[in-house]
Amino acid sequence: MNTTPNKQLNMNANNAIISGGINLAVHTNAGTEETVTVRLLKIREFPDYLRLVDQEERLAEFLCDKPEGWADTLTVDSLLDICEQGHGINFKNACRWGERRAQVNEALLPIAASGKAVAQQFPQVQG
Repeated sequence: MNTTPNKQLNMNANNAIISGGINLAVHTNAGTEETVTVRLLKIREFPDYLRLVDQEERLAEFLCDKPEGWADTLTVDSLLDICEQGHGINFKNACRWGERRAQVNEALLPIAASGKAVAQQFPQVQG
């Protein structure tokens, strides 16, 4: 079956929803192979994901729930495969979450500013 990369990512995303992630065979620098699960993240994990998005080694460890330093044992191809699969199943929703959070923060900013102005008009009495 010949599929385009985007179509393959969509198929992987659909399968990830069912299974909670994507199973992926990765290769180590020592020449061994292991199968890992690139996780479909929960909303509470999106802040960490977005913080790590430009740190491929740490991102791969986070996505596969592996200890720090594990990614250093992988071939470059395997490391990039993990990051690509992880982005394929998590990036869109993480961006939606980030946009929603930004909108909420923007809406709350005037309320916080007016609350601060009121507080400045009524300083705390120290006893």
